[in-house]
Amino acid sequence: MFATGYCPITLASSVNANLDKVSQWFSAKFLSLNLSKTSYMIFSKRKLLNTNFTISIGEEHLNRVTETQLLGLTLTEDLKWSKQIDTVVKKISKVVRILYRVSHILDTDKLKMLYCALLEPYITYCCSVLSGDHFIKMEIWIES
Repeated sequence: MFATGYCPITLASSVNANLDKVSQWFSAKFLSLNLSKTSYMIFSKRKLLNTNFTISIGEEHLNRVTETQLLGLTLTEDLKWSKQIDTVVKKISKVVRILYRVSHILDTDKLKMLYCALLEPYITYCCSVLSGDHFIKMEIWIES
């Protein structure tokens, strides 16, 4: 669930009210949430470290996190791409080592097929979202 607002306290009460509705819907459909895996994050230009409000579902308070995984992307509360790029670089380096080890055994067509299957998806996934300096940082690493 995404919610926006200017005042953190008003936003928290609005989110809590919506979460109560979600909880009632889940109960009516005989479903349950895994509250140990449920958390929240605040995206803001300003640092909101001293926020004294709680987000809860029923009697269970949710944990605030500073980063999370969503569809394979690492989102941080400051919306910077450095964690995501570090994750991609680690994955790519493993695949590059594999390609290097088999480069002496396989011909060019097979290597190209392995590249397309193992390496290219990491590079092209969400590349339209990456911007400017971060994309250049990843290109420089790949070239070296």
